[in-house]
Order: sequence, then structure tokens, then C-alpha cells
Amino acid sequence: MEPRIQYTRTSDGVSIAFSTLGKGVPLVQTPVAVCGVLQVEWQVPPIRAWDERVAQKRMLVKYDSRGTGLSTRKASDWSLDALVRDLKAIVDFLELPNFALMGAVNYGPVAIAFAARYPERVSHLILWATYARPSDLWTPQAESITQLVESDWVAYTEQVCHYFAGWSTSETTRQLAEMMRKSVGPQEYLAVYPSLAQADLAALLPEVRARTLVLHRRQIPWLSMEAASYMASHIPEAELVVLEGASGGYALEDAEPVFKAVDDFIGEAEAHLGGLTKREVEVLGLVAAGKSNREIAAELSISTNTVDRHVSNILSKTGAVNRAEAAAYAARHGFAP
Repeated sequence: MEPRIQYTRTSDGVSIAFSTLGKGVPLVQTPVAVCGVLQVEWQVPPIRAWDERVAQKRMLVKYDSRGTGLSTRKASDWSLDALVRDLKAIVDFLELPNFALMGAVNYGPVAIAFAARYPERVSHLILWATYARPSDLWTPQAESITQLVESDWVAYTEQVCHYFAGWSTSETTRQLAEMMRKSVGPQEYLAVYPSLAQADLAALLPEVRARTLVLHRRQIPWLSMEAASYMASHIPEAELVVLEGASGGYALEDAEPVFKAVDDFIGEAEAHLGGLTKREVEVLGLVAAGKSNREIAAELSISTNTVDRHVSNILSKTGAVNRAEAAAYAARHGFAP
């Protein structure tokens, strides 16, 4: 099983590369920082292990934002609004009406902005090692490293990846630095990074309606505990989980507690629906009502291909071998009309 890489276009004409892996309830993950390349990430063992594990239960969606990786490297707009458009283009292309969204590190502000603007689309919001205010990100050490961008790009990528990873294993950080250089050049980096580092989402936090989990590692050197506490206290009913460690990579250092926290958080709602997403429950109800896939597509304003995928997922999750058995399942579990 390997990620399937596809492309879509944003409303301002930028080509965005994204990948899907696995089937089931969608979990959309933003990039972690301005350094990812979808096809290269798959070659980094801890990242690959994370992706494969997530995809055992869910459809994992990842992407390269504008200016990075396999997406358009040069664009006229690098604003936060533009980065939100990248994400929207993908979920619209995949016709995902409702999904879990994980915003990580520098792209956490993108996830917060998306969740606040499109509350009906995001069922669960996971914020990993990120921030809502620019003042939470900067430290004297981070600032001194950033001064290397124009003077020595190779040295900068090596330093920032060691710093990001918590000065952990040299082989992994070497791979991350190499990936960063393949993903973005110094000029693109200096165009994209300020939009993320200077984003102030404080005013949007109270507008987030999705169930939210704020995840943080206590010893991260470039992001204080206050950043996590601030988000958790300003997003309505958000949960805060603090883990030990210094790495900003959810797949790096000890990934098991991170995965368990994410899996448990999303899994609570899935268990309530018997593993079905809200959209799959809708489709199942219409199947139980005797409607064809074409009729379901028309009623829900989605494509027949999307209905076919939902029906396939429903049969797999419920153990039904045909539509009649799926209808019987719906009746037993209260999903029938």
C-alpha cells in the first residue's frame, strides 16, 4: 500500500499535490512545516510508519501547500487566505463534506482558520505543537537560526531540522533536512514562512465549533506550554493533552502516545456511529429506503462515484455482503428512515 498522489487546482489557479492512503473515515493532515515533499516523506521511516498506521483505520489525506514540494513553487499570493484555499481545494475535490483535520506546527494556523470559516466541514480538530499568536513561536535561538536562510541555505536546513526534531537522531534529521531542500528553495521559503509565522488567529479561536484536541510536548524548545494552554482555553470546550518530549514531529521521538491520543479522540465519535461517518450514515439510510446510487447522488448533491465509495465503505464496515444486508443493519442500529 502506497500513497496515491493526485493534483487539484485552487480558485486562484494554483496546482496543489495531495495524497490519499487507506479507506474509511477521512483524516486530513496539513503539512508540518515548510519542508515536506509527499513522495520523499514516504521514504522517511518514522513518517512512513505513522502514515501506514493511520491508514489501517482511516483514509489519510496529506498535501504539499503552494510554494513547496510537488505543488506550484511560484505563486503571486502567499497569504494565510491563500493557504486556506489550498486545503479547501483538496477537500472539495475529494467531496469530503465532513472530516477530521489535524493542523501541525507552522500549518496549525491554516487548520484553525479553516475550521472557523467552515464549521460544517470539520468534525474534529487536532492541533499539534502549534500556536495561534506569533509571539508564541519566536525564541532567541529560533531567530538566530533564521538569519542563516539567505547566507547559508544548507546550514540553515540542517540547523532548523535538528532544532525542530528536538536534536534527536542524526539520521532522521539529516533526512528531514534533505527533504526540506528538495521541497523548497530559500526564496520560496522566505515567501511562505512569514505568512505562517506571523499569522495571528487569536480572534478566531472562539469561533471554532469542531471538537478540538490540543496536543503538545512539554520540552519543545521553540514553542512554550503557554501557546498550547492559550489555544485550549480560548477554543470552546477544547481538550489539552501534554506529552513528554522535545520533538515537534508527531511521528518523531515517541510517536505512540501521540497516535493513541489522536486515535482515541477521533474514535469516540466513530464508535458512536458503529465506525460509520456521518455521511455514510446518511447514505446507509437512503440505501435502506431502497434508493439507487444515482438517486442518492442526486439527493445529496454528490457524484455517483462518491456514492459508490461510501457504499463500498459501508459494506466493509458493517460486514454486509449486499445492499439488503446493509438495509437490515440500518434497521437494527436505528439508521433506517
